[in-house]
Amino acid sequence: MANRIDSFCAPLFVSWQITRDCDLACLHCCTESAPGKRLRDELDREEALRVAGEIVAGQVPYVMLCGGEPLVCPHFFELAEMLGGAGVDLKVETNGQRLDAAAVARLAKLPIVEREMELCYSPFDVAEGLARCVEEPPATMLVLPNGWVKVAAALPYICADLRKVTLAQAWQAYCEAWRDGAVGAAARRATEDETRHADANTWQLMRVA
Repeated sequence: MANRIDSFCAPLFVSWQITRDCDLACLHCCTESAPGKRLRDELDREEALRVAGEIVAGQVPYVMLCGGEPLVCPHFFELAEMLGGAGVDLKVETNGQRLDAAAVARLAKLPIVEREMELCYSPFDVAEGLARCVEEPPATMLVLPNGWVKVAAALPYICADLRKVTLAQAWQAYCEAWRDGAVGAAARRATEDETRHADANTWQLMRVA
């Protein structure tokens, strides 16, 4: 069955977790980030810049750079300035620990439409969001630090690997994944049983990946 997103050539929004490393260790962190928790296979600088270039070429209008703590990543500003310089609207999700005067001045030059300091994670919000996704998948893409693309933050399914495919191909895989009845069924189960939210970080490659 076709969804509204099948008519889009690219996502309208990319949420990019550029690292799992963080300078805090919050017990409520939904990505299990903490100091020293960087993934062994995170995208390196060259790979990340290539993905940023594909985001620009695909005319994605809005990107969130997050983590972990995105400002821990040594090439964070290169990515932000490459995207922002090309006219991509940005959101930066940060804990604020590294927002000194120099960082704030540099960020002020970018088209940042929203800055967020994340403090909490609500299972109710997750369940409500998944229920909406079953009815109409969002035109979004969640990219993990190693370049894997998730179908939804609260589900474990991986639909593409940006080390192996282009952003455009990953988007097609995302659209195809939401046509898979197993994804919809898993989302419905997660809305009915909150204990399943713990499975979100046990990533599983789908057939489309």
